Amino acid sequence: MLRAARQQGTEVIVTHADAQARSTFDRLGLTHLLDIGERALPDGE
Repeated sequence: MLRAARQQGTEVIVTHADAQARSTFDRLGLTHLLDIGERALPDGE
């Protein structure tokens, strides 16, 4: 489903991903399909 969405120009952006979630994305082969933010979130979010 993500590959089909990406081929249609749909972007998937991940804004909150801890180390465990990143590991799961990697094991599933999804890291190249996702835009995973590396920056810290502003206070209060």
